[in-house]
Amino acid sequence: MIVSGREKRKLFGNNSERRGKNDGHIHFNTGKNKTWNFGGRGQRKLSRVQGRTLCKTSGRRTTFSGAAGTGVLGGSPQSGAAFCEKGVILVTVEYRVNAFGFLAHPWLTEENEDHVSGNYGILDQIAALRWVHEHIAVFGGDPENITVFGQSAGSMSTQVLVSTAETEGLIAKAVMQSGLSCKEEILATPTLEEEEEYGKLFVELTGAKNPEELRSLSVEEIQEARRKFDAKMLETGDGLVMVPNVDGKLLKQSVKETWKCGKLRKIPYMLGVVTDDLGAVPEEVAKKETGILMEECKRWADSCEKLGTLVYLYHFAHELPGDDWGAFHSAELWYMFGTYGRCWRPMGTEDQCLSEQMVTYWTNFMKTGDPGCADGERWEAYTRENPVVKRF
Repeated sequence: MIVSGREKRKLFGNNSERRGKNDGHIHFNTGKNKTWNFGGRGQRKLSRVQGRTLCKTSGRRTTFSGAAGTGVLGGSPQSGAAFCEKGVILVTVEYRVNAFGFLAHPWLTEENEDHVSGNYGILDQIAALRWVHEHIAVFGGDPENITVFGQSAGSMSTQVLVSTAETEGLIAKAVMQSGLSCKEEILATPTLEEEEEYGKLFVELTGAKNPEELRSLSVEEIQEARRKFDAKMLETGDGLVMVPNVDGKLLKQSVKETWKCGKLRKIPYMLGVVTDDLGAVPEEVAKKETGILMEECKRWADSCEKLGTLVYLYHFAHELPGDDWGAFHSAELWYMFGTYGRCWRPMGTEDQCLSEQMVTYWTNFMKTGDPGCADGERWEAYTRENPVVKRF
């Protein structure tokens, strides 16, 4: 789909970009400068953004995908060309991350009209989702057929998006790749009060004595405080703690509680992992088996089956050529985006065929909620009676 410059500026302002002349990819840049804001409601580009929100639209059908949280060496795997050929448009949106996106602090909570703080990165994604719902018809999409999807941290963002009432009526389908939390502590969504305690420590490292001083700090100063903060969290074993929080507004309970209570969004899901994924142990990887992430996918699928919702599971086991990294975390992105040719690796005919198959499955799901057939192979839904896990 080609959008004229005038039409593009009318919808996006001057901050939109087309990624390639006819690649079906619209990039929504939330601000050209490196300004930032704690506590704001809108989207602002900060420094180098580490994640993206993806949105796809298909003919009179629209799919919105979550955020891809993993950087991939050798160029970006994200492009809308292969999707466009299948009738799907790709839109990417930048959003705030780390301290810029998830800092909670009593100062910020007190000044907020809803008495909440943090969660700005998720609010950015919801703002983008609402924008797509309102405007995507201009690009030929259907606002009633939006599919949210993401990989790694993006998958976790997607889980939050389908767990909040703020997106009610906006999401028709969801894809979560290598990042889903049901029983295990893969995605923690602590309380606002818990996140505020971490926020106090972070602000102490900045030296700021009040909200005005905090906002006056440069991006570089904030990033330096973040590095010190991350080091402390590694020392204490807390790990990554600036995450979405249960604030009573965006999230009324943790994502794990939402799953446990069976309050899942009744929509079709595609879930999957790669062999050497988060939480995988060497013995499992050596046997090309999946670890705890696949168990989480199966738990989600079991809950959805009780609700009468279809879920499609996959295991990406293909070992990429060029080194001995195997099927590593994020490896599938080159194939499901159809961008394997951009990668430095010596991709061959096998990789091309695999990519064409995956693009077909993914876009079929985005259009209909059913991955259907690719190269004569039908991908069936996962059920307890028929526990199908599609292997790539």
